[in-house]
Amino acid sequence: MDKQLATIEDVQDFIQSDPYSLLFVAGHTCSVCHALKPQVKKLLKGFPAIRSAMAYIEDIPELAGEFLIFTVPVVILFENGKRVDSMARFVPLGELEKKMTMLVEN
Repeated sequence: MDKQLATIEDVQDFIQSDPYSLLFVAGHTCSVCHALKPQVKKLLKGFPAIRSAMAYIEDIPELAGEFLIFTVPVVILFENGKRVDSMARFVPLGELEKKMTMLVEN
């Protein structure tokens, strides 16, 4: 991910700053999150138009209410500041790649 966000304001600014963005929400002790992060990061290399960032749910608990997060990891895609898709818990990379392709090709 391009950077780690520390506050809900950072998250909101990040989402609004680019046409396409991906937010990776993880937990500090989540083994699935730690395994998925490098795979998503590698996938993002093929999508230079999508800016990415990550946030830890423990550091920004407001994320749970703001984006209806009930479990981690969560990958949320945004277009022009609006949430267009999300995947939680078990994130199939092929499906994520399809969604990212559709996002940037529209």
